[in-house]
Parts: sequence; C-alpha cells; structure tokens
Amino acid sequence: MLLGSVLLASPASSADMQTPTVVLMVPEQPGDHDERILATVAAHLHELDVTLVVERCDPNLDLRGLVPASRSPIERSSARGVLWIDVPERPSGDLALYVVERDSSQIYGRTIAGDLGEAVAIETLANVAAMAATALSEGRAIHLDVSSEPAPAPEPEPQPIMAPEPIVGVITREGSVEPVTRPWLRLRAGYRGNSYATALPWQSSVTFAIGVRPVARAHVELVGDVAIPGEVATAELELDVRRYAIGLAGGHAWPLSRGWDLELSGRVALEPTRRETIPRTPALTAGPADLQWFASAELVLAAGVRLADTTRLSLGVGAAAVLVRRDVVVSLPQGEQTVLSPQPIRAIAWIGLDFDLVWR
Repeated sequence: MLLGSVLLASPASSADMQTPTVVLMVPEQPGDHDERILATVAAHLHELDVTLVVERCDPNLDLRGLVPASRSPIERSSARGVLWIDVPERPSGDLALYVVERDSSQIYGRTIAGDLGEAVAIETLANVAAMAATALSEGRAIHLDVSSEPAPAPEPEPQPIMAPEPIVGVITREGSVEPVTRPWLRLRAGYRGNSYATALPWQSSVTFAIGVRPVARAHVELVGDVAIPGEVATAELELDVRRYAIGLAGGHAWPLSRGWDLELSGRVALEPTRRETIPRTPALTAGPADLQWFASAELVLAAGVRLADTTRLSLGVGAAAVLVRRDVVVSLPQGEQTVLSPQPIRAIAWIGLDFDLVWR
C-alpha cells in the first residue's frame, strides 16, 4: 500500500517535460535508517537526466505482487519503470533493489550484503539504482552487474594480396629487336551494383583497381570495393550491413570495329562484412557488432570504347557465386527469425573508366 509521494525535480520547462521519469519506492520504517537510504539514493539519481518521483510504500514487500503494484505509479507518472528498495528492519541487514520496467512482467533484482557495513551497503545500493535508472531512461537492457556484459571480440585483420611480377615482351621487325610500346600500368575506377538478399535487394559500391598488362590485351589487377551501407528493418530490430571486398582479377579483351572491344574478366574476392543488430524492443538485447568473412567468384562481360589514347569507358554485366556466406538469425520470444539470408548467386552491373598510366 502506498503511503505518500513527492516529485523531486526542478520547475517545469519545455526541456523537462521531455525528460524520462523514474519512480523510486522506499518503504516506511521506524527510526531514520530508511531516511538515510532515501537521501543517498535520491542524491545519486538527481545527477542523472531523469525526473525522479519518490513514493513511500508498505515495508512488507511481496515479490509476487510487485509487477501489478508497479502499474499504478507508472501510469500516474508516465514513468519508464519503478525502482523498489527493500529496507531491512535492522540497519545491519541486507538491502535489496528490484526493478520493474513499463510494459514488462519481468523483475530484475540485486541484493547488497549488510555485512559490508551500513555506509558501504547504502552507497553500493545507490550506485546500482543509478545504473538501473540510466538504463530505463535510455531504453537499454537492465544490467544490475556491469561485469556480466560480454566484451566485444577483436576483429581479424585482412591479409594483403601481392600483385604478380610484370612481364615485358619484345617483337622482331626486319631483323632487329625493339621494345613493344604498349600500355603497361592500368588504373580502373567506377560504379558496381549487385543483388544481395531478399531483404536487401541491391547494393551499390565504389570500385578501385590497379594492375598491369602482361600482354597487349590482357590484364591482372588488385581490386577493392567499398559498398554503401545497407539497412534491414523489422518490427523488432534494425540490422546495419557494411560490406567490403578485396580480391584478384584478370581478363582479356577482343577488338571490334570503330574503337570498341569486348572484354571477359573474372575475379575471386574476400568480403569482410560487418553486421550490427540494433534492438527496437526491450525483449532483445544488443550484442557486439560481428565481422564475418564471405568469399565469392565472378565473371563479367563488358563492352568498352576508347575515349582517348589513355582512357577507356566500359559497361558490363555478370554474375557472382558466393562461396562462403552466413545468415543473420535472431532469437525472439516467438522463436528464431532469419533477418538476412545472402543469395548464393548475385547479378552484377558495372560502369567505369580505365586509365593507362605507364607505357612501355
């Protein structure tokens, strides 16, 4: 049974009206032990960006009725949750804190041993209450022991891929040997788009490549892609996907008329993909972002035309087979749900420019 309440906050303003509200329940006890606990806990909570409502309650807490008893103060104050403090009859007894969130039937609890000493136990209780109030105000999962939170796993470093040694050829004309004058060092940049998954139909990337021409119409190069971040949203969560690619590519071009050519190229690539889950409901807990390694092999057929002696425009289409891939599956109260399932085969579209930098 509630005995009384008081709102501990500054005079109302437009900013205060938007500050999250938390209710603090402290039981009435003979003597001043409960008053010392209330003063210490309230002092810690006043340092937070919350509106604190203090209510006094019956000292005989019944955990079975704690959730129903929290509904009335939550509705009266439009609060994010209620912090219930269990005060022992004697000052040397154990203290306890129970947290009930709005629209939740779960109770979070933490007991503070009284043999630590009265002052230490009260200070520890106030710190735990401040941690719970912060989580309620920010909409995060309740953790009454910081040490229980998992540490993020270290991300592996990508391994560099070395370019092959260039090959220099010669031709013979009228009995003399002369060096071949042809493009040797090549730079490529452009737009690359590909299908990815049913929940993320299309991904756009910026592609860069640098390589050599071992013969006049063939090339070998190192390739790197930076994909524009994608987002998959459901009612329960948001999934942020950031994908990159590093690989080795090569191809051959066949000349056509009027400066056009047809080039068939292929590549194999590793795709470090960072995926982060952002919960939208209190039922889910956010874990650390994970880094998964995909692998793919592809073929692209492109038509190209020379815009100048050192510049070529190309447009192509192709397909990629995803050799290593992993689904994103989350555990919900109603069961497991697959949020993202990358497709085994991707369609590819490409447009870009080739620049011949060094001639030999």
